[in-house]
Amino acid sequence: MARFSYCSFLLFISLAVSASAQVSSFQNPSETLQIALRSAAVLGLSGRSVAVPISAIGQIHSADQASDGSFSLDILGPRTFRTTIIRDNASYTYVVNNDDGYVLYRGKKQYLASDHVFGERCPYFPIYSFLGELNALDLRLSTIAPVSQHHSSYLLRATYIALDSRGLVSPPTEIEIDAQTFLPSRLRTHIRSDTHPEIVTTVEYSYSDYRQEGSFLLPHQIEVRAQGKLQSTITIQSIQVNSTISAADFRVR
Repeated sequence: MARFSYCSFLLFISLAVSASAQVSSFQNPSETLQIALRSAAVLGLSGRSVAVPISAIGQIHSADQASDGSFSLDILGPRTFRTTIIRDNASYTYVVNNDDGYVLYRGKKQYLASDHVFGERCPYFPIYSFLGELNALDLRLSTIAPVSQHHSSYLLRATYIALDSRGLVSPPTEIEIDAQTFLPSRLRTHIRSDTHPEIVTTVEYSYSDYRQEGSFLLPHQIEVRAQGKLQSTITIQSIQVNSTISAADFRVR
């Protein structure tokens, strides 16, 4: 599959973190960490990484498509996940397994270069973000300067100190956390072009309709934006925690 198709998929299934005008920052690193830990605890992480498989199914509405499609998500861990969209008798599957992955479209498989998926983490549920990896040795947590003194949310930034095959550090991830509930409301990721590293696409995910699923609070509505433009809205209809998926389901080659 052409690089255009891969980029189109990323744009097609991406979500919202518009820059909030009400954001607070912390100059004290320990205070920043406390905010992250509190958010993780509210989500049900309790300071530990997610070690249970989760499957979800729902519907996806895309701004550039006339008909809605079905959406399924299987997650074995932060860096091992699979999404499948079926619309108009055509299916699109995107698989990431650590630093390897592929796209399957209309029965044709296209392997992804490691640069495409380097450091990628499942963006659909915040429990798989850096909030579930706060004890990672290569994680650097910081904050972004406030846009307004009257804040209703906190904006945290995380960078993993690891280099891809081009010697580039993975772009940072940012999460906006509601100051009242401590639930993540938005996540922003940055995708660096494999052919032009200076070109970075911003993809944003907005979370709402949190519900208790097993030990976790998980969003059931997700909006995806690319470069600020709404691409799709995903409505989760059912979630299975401790699903029967296994590592074999994510084998790439």
